[in-house]
Amino acid sequence: MSKCDDCNGACCRYVTIFIGNLSTDQARWAAMRGEVLGDGRWRLPVKCRYLNGDGRCGIYPFRPGVCRKFAVDGAECNAARAAEGVSDGKAEV
Repeated sequence: MSKCDDCNGACCRYVTIFIGNLSTDQARWAAMRGEVLGDGRWRLPVKCRYLNGDGRCGIYPFRPGVCRKFAVDGAECNAARAAEGVSDGKAEV
C-alpha cells in the first residue's frame, strides 16, 4: 500500500513558488494570499486542475517533471499531509 492511497492528493492542493526576499509590504500582501515559508518560497492554496475527485492524478502517465520528482514520504510530502490534516500513518508510542 502506498502512502498516496489515503491522502486524497494532499500534495496537489497547493502550488509553491520561489519568491526570494520580500519587502515588509510585499510579505504582508503575500501572507494574506498564501503562506510565506522561511526559505524564500510562497505556498498558495491552488488545487491542481488535473486532480480527480478521488484524489488521484488525472494525467499520471503524462504528469510534469516537478510531479515526477516529488518524493513520496519526503519532507514536502509530509508537510502537505500535515497541512491537509492527513495522518502520517505511523502509530504513536
